[in-house]
Amino acid sequence: MNATLDLAKTIVELASDRQASDIVLLDVQALTPFADYCIVMTGDTTRHMNGLERDISREIKSQGHGRPLIEGSLHGEWVLIDSNGLNVHILGKSARSYYQLEKLWSSAPMIIAVQ
Repeated sequence: MNATLDLAKTIVELASDRQASDIVLLDVQALTPFADYCIVMTGDTTRHMNGLERDISREIKSQGHGRPLIEGSLHGEWVLIDSNGLNVHILGKSARSYYQLEKLWSSAPMIIAVQ
């Protein structure tokens, strides 16, 4: 059983329930030493992104994965949540379009995609 993958799938479901859009879960183990899985999602507004960050961080802690590292929450266009092999990227619409993280990891197997 892979606890990190289970957590990632739970976060995808949580994000979908909280109205995040264009959610993808990628297996990046073969591409980077920094994470095993990466979730990328889009938030509608800064407030929405901050709510997603809060709820995802709480879920990570509640599942016993410790306190995640969070970067970018004050800037409003890109929030990174880093937790033991899982990176969660919450981007605003313009940042998502500009950075196109899925292209960066285009060779990574896509585990889940939610529009």
